Amino acid sequence: MKKQAQRQRLAAVTDRKEKKRLQLFLGFLALVVVIITVKLIQLMIFTPSDHDPTSISLPVVERGPILDRNGKILAISSRLESVSAWIPDLKNPEETAAALAPILDLDARQDILERLNRTGFVYIKRKITPTQAEKIRALITAGELPGISLTPEFGRNYPEQTLASHVLGYVGTDNIGLEGVEYSFNNDLSPPAVGQNLEEVFGNQLFLTLDLNIQYMIESIAAESYAANEADAVTILVMDAESGEILGYAGIPGFDPNEYNRYDRQALQNLPLTHAYEPGSVFKIVSLSSILELGGITEEDEFFCNGLFERDLPDGQHIRITDLRSHGRVTPSLIIKYSCNVGAALSSERVDPDSFYQMLQRFGFGKPTGLPLPGESAGILAVPKLWSARSKATIAFGQEISVSALQMIMPEGAKFIGQS
Repeated sequence: MKKQAQRQRLAAVTDRKEKKRLQLFLGFLALVVVIITVKLIQLMIFTPSDHDPTSISLPVVERGPILDRNGKILAISSRLESVSAWIPDLKNPEETAAALAPILDLDARQDILERLNRTGFVYIKRKITPTQAEKIRALITAGELPGISLTPEFGRNYPEQTLASHVLGYVGTDNIGLEGVEYSFNNDLSPPAVGQNLEEVFGNQLFLTLDLNIQYMIESIAAESYAANEADAVTILVMDAESGEILGYAGIPGFDPNEYNRYDRQALQNLPLTHAYEPGSVFKIVSLSSILELGGITEEDEFFCNGLFERDLPDGQHIRITDLRSHGRVTPSLIIKYSCNVGAALSSERVDPDSFYQMLQRFGFGKPTGLPLPGESAGILAVPKLWSARSKATIAFGQEISVSALQMIMPEGAKFIGQS
């Protein structure tokens, strides 16, 4: 009986403790709910009438300019204003929408009133013209647009329009780089403003290796060739052979970064960087250089080209590669001069597949050059174990391999950026 009474007393004590803990938890939860509710009421109802939405915004960031090697401006920021609204301060949304619509060339009900029926801070239209801003500022000063403000922002301007568009890229509405060096160097051109405690933050300037005069000339030539030949695309690259710096970079069709959203996908494609193709005879410069470096041939070696390269393999296969014509006796320099496929194929027999592959890799093929632009193609260079019996010979004259135009002009990478 005593043990039973002890168990009952122990159960009663435990039950009281659990109830007490539950009461404490519920009390704490109720306190949290009350605090959150009070904060929401203060924000939505008791907001001061002179509240300026710009006071809770981040510092205005002026994106740094992009310049060519000689300091000529390719991209620069211009100060603009956006129309914004602090909903709690609005007096009459319908009248406000009716006053703004004709100035901003928007539909009062669909474009403006729909936004004014939301809560908190909203943008009505981003980056308006100076004329529009002056008309709205006059109405705000006259007290006719309570709750409406002009918020300072920066827009991006490309004074040369389509020139070097694929290198520059473009920015979105929020002045964030979306393509080209605008994307790759976004944090340099527009440093993060959080925590800087400043009203305005200035980005770094970015110098490119491009020469604006050279760029203009090659784009003009590319555009003429594009029209005259009804081509799908035209690419022209100009490089300083000693430094590896890209002086001109043209891809047609191009686009105007000021109005990039008006162009189709083809115009926005950075073909010199992203398009991989079979290089053909121009690749003989690389393959012959590789074989010479490996010691497979010398500059004085001769090969006989009768217009046909044929080999019978132990497994019964027969390799047959034809040339455009017979070139007779050819040295490495004459193989390149006459674009002799047979000579290139004969030269490739002097080296083993693995060594040949490794030399091509050292020239930068089969991997991106590392140029600071997004979307670069690595091209295609299969590993030797995937080669057929004729692969080494055909790669030697630019088949069974794909490259980008940039890889062909600058094996092992090219330079675009001077300094920021």
